[in-house]
Amino acid sequence: MGPSGRPAFAVRAPVLHGREVRYVVSIVVDPVAMGRLLNLAKAPAGWTVTVLDDSGRIVTRSEAPQAAGHPTDRAFVAAAQAASRTGKLVQAGDLSIVARPVEGGSWTVVTAFPSRIYARPMTQGLVVLALVATSTLLVAVLLARLARRELTAQRAQLTRDLAAQRLEALGQMTGGVAHDFNNLLTPIIAGLDILSGRLRGEPRNAKLVDAALESAERAKGLMQRLLSFARRQDLAAQDVDLAPLLEGLKPLLQQSVGGAVRVDVEVRQAPLFVRIDPAQLELAILNLAINARDAMPDGGGLTVIAETARARSGGGLKAGPYVRIGLVDTGAGMDEATLRRAAEPFFTTKPVGKGTGLGLSMAHGLAAQSGGALTLKSTLGQGTTVRIWLPPGAPPVAAPEAALAPVVAPDVKVLLVDDDAVVLAATAASLEERGFILTTAGSSEEALGALARARPDVLVTDLAMPNRDGADLAWSARAAQPGLPILVLTGFARPELQLPAGAEVLEKPFRGDDLASKIAALVSLAT
Repeated sequence: MGPSGRPAFAVRAPVLHGREVRYVVSIVVDPVAMGRLLNLAKAPAGWTVTVLDDSGRIVTRSEAPQAAGHPTDRAFVAAAQAASRTGKLVQAGDLSIVARPVEGGSWTVVTAFPSRIYARPMTQGLVVLALVATSTLLVAVLLARLARRELTAQRAQLTRDLAAQRLEALGQMTGGVAHDFNNLLTPIIAGLDILSGRLRGEPRNAKLVDAALESAERAKGLMQRLLSFARRQDLAAQDVDLAPLLEGLKPLLQQSVGGAVRVDVEVRQAPLFVRIDPAQLELAILNLAINARDAMPDGGGLTVIAETARARSGGGLKAGPYVRIGLVDTGAGMDEATLRRAAEPFFTTKPVGKGTGLGLSMAHGLAAQSGGALTLKSTLGQGTTVRIWLPPGAPPVAAPEAALAPVVAPDVKVLLVDDDAVVLAATAASLEERGFILTTAGSSEEALGALARARPDVLVTDLAMPNRDGADLAWSARAAQPGLPILVLTGFARPELQLPAGAEVLEKPFRGDDLASKIAALVSLAT
């Protein structure tokens, strides 16, 4: 019985890689459809075309396809087997039978007609042969088309699955690298930040420090792009109206792509709200625009289009409504080989030093992490279209303005915990520079021992630490000192992270003022 609840026949064929069976293509066909196909041969009255399997059961029959699955008359089967084996006409009672095997399979196409016809002129014999040949060809063509269509679909799905697994593996590796790099950047930025404050009266030296700080901030931005691709960046998702966002971004896009490229922005519905981190979205669009500029060295046009659209399930998308942001350029386009690899991190066709290969991969990660997807369409010599599919948002409800955090008093006691001695020393120096009273610890165990002695006003702890991580420490510290304000520092935020109520997270690397403001807010809420 087939999926429709009616008799059906199935064809299965193994797909081999060397001698190994990688998967099996299975095709299930309704015999009624095959019966209609056999009737295309337009047999005269009294003629039948039957397809038999190797056990003599009916696969389908032109005038009674519902007979599928049932055995037929033994004498008929024997005559059909003899006709197929010898290639000659065989008599079976009042019927004359011609049979031909289906090439590459175990089926036999049997044409039966009244024996009296055989006594007519030879032209009738030609009709018989033509009918048999046509019926056999129709069966073979149907099976070939079904098999080819199913095999193409299977290969496409396998390619998509392999690409998804590859991107996931690259994302995990990239997230780990970015986490370690952020730990390296934290003491660099902290040290430069302290020097910047101390050298305000020395313009020449301050200029050098500010340049170094700017480079460190650029490295921080690069890490954020890596984490977006890895889907490890904690996105500040909110409902954003695309019309003012894109219009405000247009001057920056035009400046970034240069005067030779014309930038147009079309928002086809207004207001058009989307659920996204606006800063990350602007960064993604800017990177995609720069990619488009590089594909148009002699100038051209770039159009940014925002609209609503419905998506079918597939390609990383669930069926349903989306907001679609498309970037359409008139550049050189990509061939199929380049298009397949375009979203891979660090893959670029630009010369060395001209690009990181992270623009598309960052946008891909942002879209996927936000609940959407990124799609690419490109033809060599005809430009490229990049579409970011995002979940729709809603107009935000106006909230009362939060009161500004008060300035931190110099006697605020901080318990600072980090297993990296360099990061710990740099962060401690930054806080001491701002008047905090510091107690430091290099592990969760050491911090719990110092907690009772120091009685801090706030706990500031790294997240990733051996044995007991910062989240575990936060729960233990809150149990030992109820109401203790807690700030967790991390190289990348994990959406599934479970922290005590009121605990805050600050991503590394950070400036000293950012850290001080976070502590100020926590202490203010606790008092």
